[in-house]
Amino acid sequence: PGLSVEAAAALTGLDARLLERVRGYLDLQRLRSVGPSLAAQIMVAGCGCRADLAEADPAALYGLLCARLGRRVDPCVEDVFRCAVAQVRYPDMPAAYADWWAWTGQRGRSAVPRPPEDTPS
Repeated sequence: PGLSVEAAAALTGLDARLLERVRGYLDLQRLRSVGPSLAAQIMVAGCGCRADLAEADPAALYGLLCARLGRRVDPCVEDVFRCAVAQVRYPDMPAAYADWWAWTGQRGRSAVPRPPEDTPS
């Protein structure tokens, strides 16, 4: 619902590509465990929207983020990336897996398996 990016661009005079990026940034923040800072880091790592996350490798995103920033980022960021990817891929997963710390044990792995039906310990 709401205005299309093109309609919003026409009304505001703003560039449609900029508005699309803003929409992606705000939509990423609708994922649990992703706030403004983490949404920005997801975008720096190359995912501008939820659809980009569906095919993403969280470990590779983390590596790319570190490379683009020129420093090692807190490794918990990879856990948030994995959590975000899981939420996009498995929207029906148990709610407890939408907390980034549920993914710490998967750190460094490329795969994002479907979470089990029981809650993480």
